[in-house]
Amino acid sequence: MLEDLTIKDFALIDQTTIEFSKGFTVLSGETGAGKSILIGAVSFLLGGKADAQSIRTGAHEASVSGTFLLDTSGSTVQRQAAATGEDGEEEVLSAHEWLEKHGIEPENGRIILRRTLRDNGKSSAWIGGTPVTRADLASFSTFLVDIHGQHEHQSLMRVAEHRKFLDARAGIVDEVNQFTALYASLVEKRRLLDQMNSSNEDRARRIEMYSFALQEINDAKLKTDEDAQLEEEESRLSSYEKLYADIESITGALSGGDGALVASLRQVRRDCAHAVEMDKTLSDLDSRIESSFYEISDIADEFSSYRDKLVFDPARLQEVQDRLSLIYNLKKKYASSPNAPLSEVLKYAEEAQENLDRLGAGNIDKAGLEKEVAALEKQVYIEAKALSEKRRAAGVKMSGEVEAVLAKLGMPGTKFSVDVAEKPGTGVEQKCGPYGLDNVEFLI
Repeated sequence: MLEDLTIKDFALIDQTTIEFSKGFTVLSGETGAGKSILIGAVSFLLGGKADAQSIRTGAHEASVSGTFLLDTSGSTVQRQAAATGEDGEEEVLSAHEWLEKHGIEPENGRIILRRTLRDNGKSSAWIGGTPVTRADLASFSTFLVDIHGQHEHQSLMRVAEHRKFLDARAGIVDEVNQFTALYASLVEKRRLLDQMNSSNEDRARRIEMYSFALQEINDAKLKTDEDAQLEEEESRLSSYEKLYADIESITGALSGGDGALVASLRQVRRDCAHAVEMDKTLSDLDSRIESSFYEISDIADEFSSYRDKLVFDPARLQEVQDRLSLIYNLKKKYASSPNAPLSEVLKYAEEAQENLDRLGAGNIDKAGLEKEVAALEKQVYIEAKALSEKRRAAGVKMSGEVEAVLAKLGMPGTKFSVDVAEKPGTGVEQKCGPYGLDNVEFLI
């Protein structure tokens, strides 16, 4: 459960801390009181997207932190983003297991999440004091909080969403994603086969397109998971930059020149010494000023020494940010989204090379490609049938569970069924779609 929430310079909030007790908590207030801002702050803390406009006017950085009491019952949550084990099945992790896997220790059964957003649009996140990526923060947050919008239930009215609900309930989301990639490969190879007799002009255009993409990706010399490592380094270096700037400002104010505090106190000492010669009653004040001078001088020296020991490499920070920008642009071009795994870009390069091998220099192995398409069609159909069987089994189980809940809610006799029907058509590509053979609909 969420025990406390601290918000600083977020939207209209200057700084506030809210403490929550066990049980049900209601935040109420008239329109404009700030309820949505609080929900937005929690969403940001849990890994949600935000831009510099979320920072309070006049501030340079917004921050949100929260203390969570972890569940000690040992219950687990099955997540779509969970890692895949050696047996190919989705791992089931609890919050404690997730933290252990990432080398993070909770304190007294509690964990503190913190996230900041700077006015340059960059954000940093920490779990239990350990810097993490936004993806890791969002992944871990699934164990802590669910945020439901006021109209979220209306998605149940959209038949197109029913298949997603059933797949999640059946625990086959990863399998469906893998099938989607396989189906996309079939569609691409079928398209290439269909275009083998296209005009030389079209072939030349495609060769140029694939060649450019392959050259651009190869020039980047990408490494698997490089983006995640760079994001962590960028977060760490950005924090150093802010710390260094603060210490530099403090050192300058204390001992940076004639107008600095140490220099001013030195002049005050001289003036006070002259005053004591004329009035001995000022001796105590002179002694206190002398003590203050030496204390402030010592503090200034320690800050200066601390600054000299700080390791901050602005050139490396710029290098990391430039590299992340390059990877982001490559993902926009050659992956499903800018937030997709870097492996999608590398996969695109492999496919581009395969296409070039077939299109280039007239060495097009049409018979070989036809065999590949036939083999892929067979594999797609087999895997689609397997998905259908799992959906039907999960649908039967889900129907009984929903009817039992409806009975407890005072609606006995209500019938709920999950209709899993095969799409009409003759060929594999006509019957299949990117998610399999099935049309799924909830009937009540």
